[in-house]
Amino acid sequence: MIEQHSPDEAYSMLTEMKRVLKSGGAIILTTPMPSTVWNTFGHVKPYPPASIKKLFRDVSRESFDPIRGLEIESIFYYGRWSKNKIIFLAKMFLSQFIPAARASYLMILKKNEKKQA
Repeated sequence: MIEQHSPDEAYSMLTEMKRVLKSGGAIILTTPMPSTVWNTFGHVKPYPPASIKKLFRDVSRESFDPIRGLEIESIFYYGRWSKNKIIFLAKMFLSQFIPAARASYLMILKKNEKKQA
């Protein structure tokens, strides 16, 4: 539900999630792709995977400090929902390779820092 937050709120949400997460723990983000985010009431801003990746870079032209200690473990794309399971699975498969077929994505972030004594 990160797309329902402003950039400052989304940044604060991720830093707080990192703070309370145990070392080795994971955060699972799922959000619509920018092409579909405006179809639903309440979405404030789309966050494609590239914008989430910027949060973890040490060198960036962004106006925020990087979030250290979290890394992207994997990204999984999926297509638009279909009641027909075969069509849905086909869309999921195609969305891994064809950006235009992507409706949403799931990103797994892992906390990689060791607890300091």
